[in-house]
Amino acid sequence: MVTKHSNKQICPPPEYQEWVKLLDGRQALLRPILYSDKDAILALFNRLSPDTRFLRFHYAKSKITPDELERYCCVDYYNSFALVTEICHEGRMEVVAVGRYVRLPCTDLAEIAFVVEDKEQGNGIGTSMLNELAKLARERAIAAFVAELLNENMIMLDILRKYDPNLTQVVDGNSLLITVSVKK
Repeated sequence: MVTKHSNKQICPPPEYQEWVKLLDGRQALLRPILYSDKDAILALFNRLSPDTRFLRFHYAKSKITPDELERYCCVDYYNSFALVTEICHEGRMEVVAVGRYVRLPCTDLAEIAFVVEDKEQGNGIGTSMLNELAKLARERAIAAFVAELLNENMIMLDILRKYDPNLTQVVDGNSLLITVSVKK
């Protein structure tokens, strides 16, 4: 069992790296986020369209602060876990997506969130990340993911619905509160 250490990242086991075939036939590497990924996460954010940023953050976010980068890249791989997806672009690996869960305190629930670079959306990256995060969550005694989506985020809703056709959703103003079982 992995435990959380204050301000330290626990090195993930190598078996959590997985190559997946995308819908367009290319290969992508899913791997745990590392503290050293800060520059790659910042570069990914800067490539996101304003619409994609709005759907992910629920407001017109124009920058990521150093504190946010720290929080995004420093996970304990148990109560918080993040995966990045890398694709070979012009001879080098480039982070094109990030997905994460964070366990809600004293529960078997975790909040989940994803963002996929605009030009890579629709290639199965979100689905692959959800499947892998669900597997990791089950191993860590998490029973369900919760997410708050903007009503217009139909792409994410479709990914979650495909994973769990029996998900629950509650309308809360401009948002949907979703609960997805990770049990398979």
